Amino acid sequence: MGKSKDEMRANFDEIMKEFNIKNPPIDIIENGKVPKSFEANGTKYCLLPPEKAFNFDRQLAYFNLDTAFALMRTPQEIMDSFVKVYHNQIRLMRATTEKWDDIQDENLRDCMNFVDSMRGGYTERLPSAYFICTLFVCKEGEDLSLWNWELAKEKILDWKMANLNPTDFFSLALHFATESTKTLIQNLKDI
Repeated sequence: MGKSKDEMRANFDEIMKEFNIKNPPIDIIENGKVPKSFEANGTKYCLLPPEKAFNFDRQLAYFNLDTAFALMRTPQEIMDSFVKVYHNQIRLMRATTEKWDDIQDENLRDCMNFVDSMRGGYTERLPSAYFICTLFVCKEGEDLSLWNWELAKEKILDWKMANLNPTDFFSLALHFATESTKTLIQNLKDI
């Protein structure tokens, strides 16, 4: 069976040449295939399945990062939203008739703003996508018992310096978030 022609990619490439674009981002994912490893900024990175990469700390980080990735808000921001609505409700119960409408209006606006903040798009999800990738995209020889923000940022800066395509990290995060969730659910069923 012959390889099908990707008309969209051909047109993208043609325009890149037409405009003489210099130093376009480097793709990690090629022809829809996720590599087992890649190099960035002189460092070899390996992509590990969740069951090989996750320990307790990485699993906890995954749950928090996946929440931020899915909802475009950190767990702390979500908690702060609930606390704000709670305090608005307390103020509402104590309010006199003339203040009640103002507090209720503030409460409803806050609720709508919280809902709207979870409707963001690609760019809002990209930082959390990068951080999710740091859980299973590991430096060759990396100590998997460790994961922290500094190590994660070091990896992300390597990827940036190597001019790797951010869309690939978004795709990897989506793929591995789905795979990680399946693995974690299966592990919980086995307990």
